[in-house]
Amino acid sequence: FRQMKANRTFEITLKELQKTLGWGDHSQSNDNIKQSLKNLVSTAVEWNIFRKDKMRNWGVFSLLGSASISNGVICYAYNEELREYLAAPNVYAKLNLAIQRDIASKHALSLWEFFVDYLSLEDSDQKMCELSVENLKKLLDLSDSSTYESFKRLNDKVIKPACDEINAVSEMNVIPQYVKSR
Repeated sequence: FRQMKANRTFEITLKELQKTLGWGDHSQSNDNIKQSLKNLVSTAVEWNIFRKDKMRNWGVFSLLGSASISNGVICYAYNEELREYLAAPNVYAKLNLAIQRDIASKHALSLWEFFVDYLSLEDSDQKMCELSVENLKKLLDLSDSSTYESFKRLNDKVIKPACDEINAVSEMNVIPQYVKSR
């Protein structure tokens, strides 16, 4: 991260990445890495949706600008604006890659990352975090989905399983509490 502003491209060997991810060093994991890189290049990231950074408005960019593999080395580049964010450690939380790797559900992963960031804001053992259903759906990338229009379905299929998974693989104890509003 110290070189984030100075460098435009970055490198990591396939072996180093496989070791970090806990993957074996066989050809199937190389195919998984290639597919993951494709997914990262095509993933849109919506930022500042909760207005944590009061200096900037809402925005969107791709997670990874480009990637290539040559002679066992991955060369990748971030979007310019993302590089600026990554170079400013006060706007993101440090995530434990071992826990991140153990979380299987994308909804649990999104919630866990949000909670890690939220917990880094204050020095207290117990936290209450209020999220509207609309903001929760944005966080979980469900805002355009009609599948979870009913709160009961959202709670049964997404919220409870995600919280159970977070509690099982991390040191967090997430207990959802609901407030009905008009």
